[in-house]
Amino acid sequence: MFCVNTQNAYFTYPRCPFPGVRQEILAATLLSPERSWYLSELAAQLKTSPSSLQRELEALAASGILQRRQEGRRTYYRTETASPVFAELRDLFSKTAGVVPLLQAELVGFGNKIMWAAIYGSIARGQEHAQSDIDLLIVSPVSMRRSSSPRCGESSGNSGARST
Repeated sequence: MFCVNTQNAYFTYPRCPFPGVRQEILAATLLSPERSWYLSELAAQLKTSPSSLQRELEALAASGILQRRQEGRRTYYRTETASPVFAELRDLFSKTAGVVPLLQAELVGFGNKIMWAAIYGSIARGQEHAQSDIDLLIVSPVSMRRSSSPRCGESSGNSGARST
């Protein structure tokens, strides 16, 4: 379970210690380890040119962090989950580029309406995949129905949320 600090707006996760392009590649691949990326597809996702990624992808593959697979003229890259540093790198990126800091930034806007929040389920266990949802527990002294936030009440179609 990850606890998300919502009471202190000054609380932030550390910045990731990798240079720009390498950080973006690692975030995309480590946070979706089941996915294989074609060079152009990854470049489009990261909003950059394929040529700017090639050297970094080759270096990460040579170091054993990424797998490189050739299919015809296409080269695919994906996380090497058997790497001895996979779990630690994934944990680092989950804390610096993943859902936890993003949720924290959103929840801070609720101020003292949220006392405590926690992420549980597959994301907290480090077993999420592309189709995983976010299991979020929020403890609040007020009913979410009476919240003045415009986001509160919006739904993505999943109406499993309850307020008491």
